[in-house]
Amino acid sequence: MNLKVKGEAIYRDLNTSALVFTNQDEIEAYKAKKKALRARDEEINSLKTEVQELKAMLHTILNKLDSRGNK
Repeated sequence: MNLKVKGEAIYRDLNTSALVFTNQDEIEAYKAKKKALRARDEEINSLKTEVQELKAMLHTILNKLDSRGNK
């Protein structure tokens, strides 16, 4: 049995007390937003990794240049 939540496209399932959203457009928009945020976070993490790799390469280059200058 379901009970409509006042003023919303939401029902409460009286057996499980779960809230059930009935507006499919809002559900799809939420899923799309969540997917976009996850993709953004993955891109940010990828960029962080690349920056760390570039920094390591620069340190290696600087160390090699420094060791040549000390000879």
